[in-house]
Amino acid sequence: MASGKTATAKALSQVMQTPWVDADAELERSYGSTIETIFKENGEAYFRSIEREIVQELLASNYRIISLGGGALQDDALVDYIKAHSYLIFIKPSFEVIYERLIRSTHRPLLTKELEDADNEEIVKNRLKSLYLGRLQKYEKAHITIDVQESWSAHYVALQILEKLTHDTSA
Repeated sequence: MASGKTATAKALSQVMQTPWVDADAELERSYGSTIETIFKENGEAYFRSIEREIVQELLASNYRIISLGGGALQDDALVDYIKAHSYLIFIKPSFEVIYERLIRSTHRPLLTKELEDADNEEIVKNRLKSLYLGRLQKYEKAHITIDVQESWSAHYVALQILEKLTHDTSA
């Protein structure tokens, strides 16, 4: 949810010199349609089912770094699958940072609906915060959480992840 997952995955890929993939981009490529269109035409339940398939395929592939969409972890079975086959890392900036990123975004299907339904920006902010807080419990199931400061670059976040992966005995 606008935490910087894609930028961090790219940076981590460079630092580790290993391939990475964005699950949402791979889903769009595989299905020949945008996520927004899939949401509009088939609904969220259908989208989540194909998202699960794509993520499971990617985990079995040669990609060592996979950037997930913000809602992917709503599927408990997928969370368990990811944790059994890989390390799950939660990149955690403050909600205010996430909100600023989201409000500037033009390609988020759930946000598009929220903006269409809202009477003012404060309503949107409250709905987004509620969505974030609802997802937070799922996100916190990750092996590693990186509390990201607003000023941190994606490269610095990648270095923090690498440090945790190589030195944290709980990972």
